[in-house]
Amino acid sequence: MKILVISEKFDNGGLETQIKTYYESLPSDVEMVFAFGIYTEKIKLNNAKIYNNFHFSYTDTIENFCDDVDRLVEIINKENIDVIHVHPYYSFFAAYFASQITKVKIFYSYHGISSYNFLKTPISQAIFQYAFESKGIACILSVSEDGINCFQNLNNTKTVLLHNPIDLKQFPKAQLDNNNSGHWALISRIDKDKIKEIKKIIEEINSFKITKLDIYGNGTEIENLKKFINEKKLNKNIFCRGYSNNIFKTTNNKYCGVIGIGRSALEALAMGYPTILIGYNKVSGFINLDVFNKIKNNNFSNIHLNEENYNFPSLSEINQISLEIRQNYNSEVIIKKYLQIIKSNTSLYKENINNLYLEIKKLSKDISLKKCSFQKERLIYNLINEYIGKYTLDPKTYNLFVNANLSYELFDILLARIIEMKGNINNDKN
Repeated sequence: MKILVISEKFDNGGLETQIKTYYESLPSDVEMVFAFGIYTEKIKLNNAKIYNNFHFSYTDTIENFCDDVDRLVEIINKENIDVIHVHPYYSFFAAYFASQITKVKIFYSYHGISSYNFLKTPISQAIFQYAFESKGIACILSVSEDGINCFQNLNNTKTVLLHNPIDLKQFPKAQLDNNNSGHWALISRIDKDKIKEIKKIIEEINSFKITKLDIYGNGTEIENLKKFINEKKLNKNIFCRGYSNNIFKTTNNKYCGVIGIGRSALEALAMGYPTILIGYNKVSGFINLDVFNKIKNNNFSNIHLNEENYNFPSLSEINQISLEIRQNYNSEVIIKKYLQIIKSNTSLYKENINNLYLEIKKLSKDISLKKCSFQKERLIYNLINEYIGKYTLDPKTYNLFVNANLSYELFDILLARIIEMKGNINNDKN
């Protein structure tokens, strides 16, 4: 079996680590081929067949979009692809059309709430909703129960909970530095989505009896973080160590605990570290057995936690948590479930979607239109209205078109009024 994995970018983070873990855990009779908008090689997929430099963006022109679809179709046929597995965000649209054209089933991964609410225009909303309503997407693979709850809003959507896998060969039980009980490591991207909680834990390190903190990660907010540490006069206690691609080697026998969210928390707990959970602009404190049971089915996120736990977990709790992760999140266990899911589910293919693409393709050949925005161009919306709006049976999708049509009508009235007013002003001048 050959799986084409499609993603908007492959840089560094939880999504990339998940894909890499899947790739490296596949049985010998399954192969993955990759199509990325951006592939930075910060996390390497050794010996993988990778097609990159796709557009996959909100700013795509009509020409960009059609180029991506056509290129994916070419790869699917050339590589004899059996399954398409698409990750967020705007890679979804070209992948969906390529699936419909080639009649190769497609699966979508939910990594977090932005995997569901990233849509910005009636065009993207309509395509996204109809893809699930029409069963064009065989199944959604969600790392959390939140994903299942999100997609319950869309008709005919099949969603399964599939935990993030962890390769136990890369994360064996760690040796803790028990001689320096105040020395901790924080592992996270340093970007606008994470900076607030990182600053907040820095402000609270005394509450957790942390005397020295090494921060591993990089991102757009790294200079902001360094400035904050200096302003707090903590530059003798807190150090930015940069990105690490081997967390076990980096932390083993050097720290007594780890701070993180999501995959970094999962990996720390698997290695047997006392772990402090941060995220969503807050600090949730130590992960004991009670906290673990609240977060384990939501991808180790604290989105639903309101309290802050200052109670250090017991050794038996730490060992019990580590054992459960090593049994249930083991990459071999998760990959087996994954392959069962993609073998047992199918997509449905709709002729109206193929006809829709043929019409979009005509616009991409028009010199005056091909550089127009795929996500915002009125003529694209008109085609979506004709080839999806007239076929949808879902009231939510239908109402989307009702509201969008009303907005466009009001815009047309306003524009006509402005033109009329300008004409009157010019006549008065004459």
